[in-house]
Amino acid sequence: MTALSYVERPEWAKEDEPFIRLSHSTLETLAQCDRKFEIEKILTLGMDREESVHFSFGHAYGAFVQSYLYTQSEELSLLEGWLEYWPIIEYGVKNQETFVDLALKSIPLLEAILEEWDIAYFNDQPAIELSFRINIDSIFYYVGYMDVVLRNKETGQYAVLDVKTTGLQLHDIAPLYKFSGQVIGYSIALDAITGEEQASYKTLYLAGRLGKTMFSDYTKPELHAFDKGLVDRLQWFMGLLQEVRRIRTSMELGDFPRRSSGCIMFNKTCRHYGVCHLTSQDRVRPFKADETEYTFVYDLNAVIEDHIHRVHGKEVTL
Repeated sequence: MTALSYVERPEWAKEDEPFIRLSHSTLETLAQCDRKFEIEKILTLGMDREESVHFSFGHAYGAFVQSYLYTQSEELSLLEGWLEYWPIIEYGVKNQETFVDLALKSIPLLEAILEEWDIAYFNDQPAIELSFRINIDSIFYYVGYMDVVLRNKETGQYAVLDVKTTGLQLHDIAPLYKFSGQVIGYSIALDAITGEEQASYKTLYLAGRLGKTMFSDYTKPELHAFDKGLVDRLQWFMGLLQEVRRIRTSMELGDFPRRSSGCIMFNKTCRHYGVCHLTSQDRVRPFKADETEYTFVYDLNAVIEDHIHRVHGKEVTL
């Protein structure tokens, strides 16, 4: 295939309407291996995201946390988590018993969070699982879902809370989250939620840690909090723009490099290993219209211009 005909605009897409969806997880895939990103996001060989017990476990724990922060009901929150837990085949300690163990151990920490923070409200609804979309250019757009937005009872400061699970046995897992851009990007919606410009805010990561054995003392929740500001948000927006330019360059060249760093991740071989070098069957997938009604929709260039003005006090045109 030639670079010029690499991706054609779908008939349903209006002029300059983006049609390739990006997210935090897809950009993580790009960071692992450009070719893996191409296979999974652009080509017909790309399968949908691999559903697994790891994804299900994390989703169930997130649902439990969201429900408890809103209802403070142990029974209802366990039910909400259970409804999001679907795998028939379980893996290691990621099973139903460990989910319940971690959930119950999380309640004291969640109660401590509620002593300091309230759930924020947007349009008279709790700010839970809010969605946003950032239109980047004529091809790409970025989407995200915020787990919970909180408001400090004393200071009025807002925070975006993201729920994670990890089996890493490191003593200090803060480096996993301190410079992560995921929640920084999610904070774009804070201005709309709060009804005012936020110069400073917090990113909170509630990490459910898992031990190597069931009912391990190592299985417990940890809360990691980091202060962020407009500069951090601006840098994330600029980084997103750079990532898209990297993808565009690969599309123009008709080549997405293979990266050995992505062949084995988390002690698991990439599912495309051994066939990713075969390009004769590469075909661009038919892109489907995104009919999701996102809570917030933004234009990346307008957002960057606004944040540069807010940070430096001057107008700029990209």
